[in-house]
Amino acid sequence: EFWAQGDDEKALGLSISPLCDRETGRVSVAKGQLTFVQFVIVPFFEQIAQLIEEAQEAMDQLRVNRKFWEEKEKQQ
Repeated sequence: EFWAQGDDEKALGLSISPLCDRETGRVSVAKGQLTFVQFVIVPFFEQIAQLIEEAQEAMDQLRVNRKFWEEKEKQQ
C-alpha cells in the first residue's frame, strides 16, 4: 500500500512520501518492523497479557515474529 502510493507519486513527478519509496524501502523493512514491534507492539501486549491470560498466546507469537525479522535484517 505504501509503496503503491510512492509509485503513484513518482509517476506524477511528486516527492515520494516517507516510507513510500519502493527502491529504498526494501532494505529498511526488517529494521522498521523490529522498531515498530519493540516500541509499539511489545509494550501494548505486555499490558494486555497482564490482564488477560489468553493474550500470552499473542506474546508467544510476537517472539516468533521478532526472530523472523531479526533473521531478515541479518540477511541485508
